[in-house]
Amino acid sequence: MHPSVVWPAERQAQLHETPDAHRPEIHPCVAYPELYPQEGPPVGAGFVHSDASILLYGFIQSRLHDQGRENAFAIWDVFLYAAPKRWTIPDVMAYLDLRPDRQGARTFHLAFDGPPDLVLEILSPETWKKDVGVGDDVEDKKRYYQTIGVTEYWIYDPERWRTDKKCLFEGFRLSAGRYETIEPRAGRWYSRVLETEWEVGAIRSAARGRYRLVRLLNPDTGQWYPTPAEQKQALADKDQALADKDQALADKDALIADLRCQLGAGTDASPGAA
Repeated sequence: MHPSVVWPAERQAQLHETPDAHRPEIHPCVAYPELYPQEGPPVGAGFVHSDASILLYGFIQSRLHDQGRENAFAIWDVFLYAAPKRWTIPDVMAYLDLRPDRQGARTFHLAFDGPPDLVLEILSPETWKKDVGVGDDVEDKKRYYQTIGVTEYWIYDPERWRTDKKCLFEGFRLSAGRYETIEPRAGRWYSRVLETEWEVGAIRSAARGRYRLVRLLNPDTGQWYPTPAEQKQALADKDQALADKDQALADKDALIADLRCQLGAGTDASPGAA
């Protein structure tokens, strides 16, 4: 038995405009599962895929916060429905203005939430052709995200599953209803949604894999958004710096006390005391 969400019928009127071929449908008596149905594919694509998903989600969420958007929201690995049998599970997706009452949702639907402003897919051996949009597969995610109106679509291939020898990172931006390739400049890709740049970073060594991590620039500081390990190290360095400062002050106080003691001893030794 899978947990599920039944969408309230009285909210069916809140439909977003999408092309007729993919117009969102709500069926009040249909349960929309939050996990893969039993006949669906298995969840999980390996450690590197999961590790990259969490890190990129963190970068995007940090950037949305720094942009000061009150209702911006990012989430990873959840269902995005258009109809009972038409859904995807974006690795990471972001909304710039999600209704506050929907920010606690565990399952998203185009009829209530509209299309995400940004979707990022991390390729795996089983899904990369669908993610990239190779051939005429009806499950082509790139074509699907284009049709429902996702503003930016990013493809990341950290383990080099693609056989077409393309770059491990690509971006597409919606223009007049069709995706146009976001061309990199000086090795960086600009996101209008996030108002900053992506760059393929140095090799990341993880417990169960090595791969090139895509970094997101914080334009306010000129630094890359940190990974949790980098944040932990930065806090440790800060604590060590404070400890070093406290020790230096303690050493200074001890030196001053010693000098005062010596000066005091010299004053007591008067000529008439001999």
